[in-house]
Amino acid sequence: MFSKPFWDYQNQKKTEAQWQDDFKTANAFAHKALGHKNTSAVLSVIFSRLYTLRNQTMHGGATWNSAVNRDQMRDAVAFMSKFVPSIIKIMMDSANELWGEPCFPVVEG
Repeated sequence: MFSKPFWDYQNQKKTEAQWQDDFKTANAFAHKALGHKNTSAVLSVIFSRLYTLRNQTMHGGATWNSAVNRDQMRDAVAFMSKFVPSIIKIMMDSANELWGEPCFPVVEG
């Protein structure tokens, strides 16, 4: 499971009912956003879950070559393998667009 509310429940920060309610609310939000073609809201939900999956992989119980999270990891890789090249293409095709200041600029010395 790559939902933050689930892990809050596992870490005893939420009750089972609370995490399930939070998860249902997030899913309803995503479905509504899909229905309204609200791409940024849908991506917000997706990237929140991808971030949780990343944290599980980097800091949690998902280890190299284990069976834990393989389905989720496979789905995440499939999504990112389509998403990242699309974003790069958009940025390359819009070279004159101002994308804002970098969040992590190069710092000298």
